[in-house]
Amino acid sequence: MIKRPAIILLILLALVIGGYFLIKNRPGEEEEVTPTTTTAMLIQESEHGNLTLLEITDNSTGTAIGLKRFSDGKWFIIAPIEMPADQGEVTAAETQIFALKVLSSLESTSDFSAFGLSTPAYVISLTFEDGTEQSILVGTKTPTSSGYYVQEDGKVYVVSTYSLDGILGLVNSPPYLATPTPSPSDTPSTDTSTPSQNP
Repeated sequence: MIKRPAIILLILLALVIGGYFLIKNRPGEEEEVTPTTTTAMLIQESEHGNLTLLEITDNSTGTAIGLKRFSDGKWFIIAPIEMPADQGEVTAAETQIFALKVLSSLESTSDFSAFGLSTPAYVISLTFEDGTEQSILVGTKTPTSSGYYVQEDGKVYVVSTYSLDGILGLVNSPPYLATPTPSPSDTPSTDTSTPSQNP
């Protein structure tokens, strides 16, 4: 005959085992999704539609370039000389603008001169389809020369030197559409000899 304390222990053991399996097989609450950390971009693509106007000014020389995208999607140089643009070069520069990664940001600053932003070296002006305008003020390079201090929407960031140099280079090397070199057959003949006449 099983003693009463042993029966109680068996019942308690059965309850513990049953409770374990009940908890284990119970549908759990949905796990909270943690946002993936991504590197912030300085300019958000398609937030205001396509980029329609890009102007870059070098304040040290006063040189500037203006590029406009027309309704057919083609880019045209409107300054310093109005000419068709090399679509590939402008598209590459546009891609670089939206790929400008924020390496770091300065939470608050009142002394913009320390970063060359009280008189910026360059000003990049962007106009989008919906009429929104944004300006990127480019100051000095960081002490390691790995980035530029830039100001956008009143905040100061550091962006990659490599990425930004490709965009700023448009000022001194405008993306003019290359004119094809004429082939020898297209060149007018320079033969000035008179045809021989039979006596």
